[in-house]
Amino acid sequence: MEYPNDFFDHLDSILVVAFYVALIMGALIVFGAYRKRRRAPAAPVRRITPNERGKLYDAIGDLHEALRLSDRALAWFNKGEFDKAIWYCTEAIRLHPNLADAFNRRGRAWSRKREFEKALADYTEAIRLDRGGVTGEKDPRR
Repeated sequence: MEYPNDFFDHLDSILVVAFYVALIMGALIVFGAYRKRRRAPAAPVRRITPNERGKLYDAIGDLHEALRLSDRALAWFNKGEFDKAIWYCTEAIRLHPNLADAFNRRGRAWSRKREFEKALADYTEAIRLDRGGVTGEKDPRR
């Protein structure tokens, strides 16, 4: 098998360059100019106790139920049943008092019933709870 002559003609210069690169890298390592990056130690992980796990599952379950009730309130609101929508929103707020969507939806139901003071109180609470503006983006009429 024949190789092109160009490869072997340049092979000696390639080996010389590789030798000098290895020599320079070795000198840098010896004199400490080239250091490998060390990773920062990982933060210690704290295990969750069974009691904390139970509380966490309860909180997740309450949030899930509150979101379900809030969605059901929206369905009743769309049907024009404002009293039922208010009841479902109140139950959602009872389960999860920081749910801005429930306050927003209950405020809409109060405003449709012409109870503007109650609507204003619920809208104010929804705005206070929704610092990121997510509820306002979902419902720009607020």
